[in-house]
Amino acid sequence: MFAFFAGMLLSYYVYSAWVFGFFPTHVFIRWGIIAAASPIAAYLAWFGRGNGWIAAFCAAMPIGLLAAEGYPFFTGVPSHMFFRTCLV
Repeated sequence: MFAFFAGMLLSYYVYSAWVFGFFPTHVFIRWGIIAAASPIAAYLAWFGRGNGWIAAFCAAMPIGLLAAEGYPFFTGVPSHMFFRTCLV
């Protein structure tokens, strides 16, 4: 999974730098951090299908993240969530 994300990241930014002359370094670094964290997400997805409380916790983490990010959309409250602040 890491090889896929790293390959897509490198090919996209090499292509955009070569064809368009555009290479945003700060965006490349942020997406690189996300690609580096992809094995952790793969681990959670793989072990989230098992039995027991650890599997339930691994499955609940992405669902909780989606619910926390989607809550302001339905309530109209501005989003000042922790996850969005970390990415900025």
